[in-house]
Amino acid sequence: MPTNNHVQKEKFAEDRALLSQQNKEYAESLAKDIAKKEEKDKIRFEAEQKELRKKTIQDYREKLKGTVSQGPLRLLVRYPNGSRLILSFSPSQPMTSLFDAIILNPACPDYFSVRSVYPRAEIHCYPAWYHTIFNAEFKDETEKGANNVAKETNEVKCLETIPNNSILYVNLIQ
Repeated sequence: MPTNNHVQKEKFAEDRALLSQQNKEYAESLAKDIAKKEEKDKIRFEAEQKELRKKTIQDYREKLKGTVSQGPLRLLVRYPNGSRLILSFSPSQPMTSLFDAIILNPACPDYFSVRSVYPRAEIHCYPAWYHTIFNAEFKDETEKGANNVAKETNEVKCLETIPNNSILYVNLIQ
C-alpha cells in the first residue's frame, strides 16, 4: 500500500513534468512569435526600402524635367510599351546623359536595361546612384549572377560608344 509520502512524491514529480512541458511549449511558442515578428519587420523594412528607391527615381525624374539635349548624334529609343523617342546628343556628353534622356520619358520603367540592336550590346549608361538602387532592388538576382544587372558607367562619351543613328531598346526588368 502506497504511503502518503510516496503519493506526494509522485504528485510532485507529475507537477514538475507538467511544468517542464508547459515551459518547453511556452519557449517554443515565444520563439515562433519572435520569428514571426522579425519576419514581419523584415518585410515592412524591405517594403519601405523599395518605396524609398522608387521615390528616389521619381525625384530624379522631376529634377530632370525640362532638360533637352541637342547635337549631331541621333539615337532612336524604343520602350517596352512600343513607344519611340528620337534623341540627339553632343559627342562630348557623358553616357549618363543618355540615361537621363531615357528615364525622363514617362514610358520608361523604373528598372531597365539598354541594348543596342547593332552592334548587339548592352549599353552601360547608368549613374552610380542608379547602379546602387538597381542592385538593392534585385539583390537576389545579383547574388545568383544574373546578367540583367545594371553596371555603373564611367564618364565615357556617347559618340565613342554608340554609332550615330543607332536603335536602342529599353528592356523592362522585373
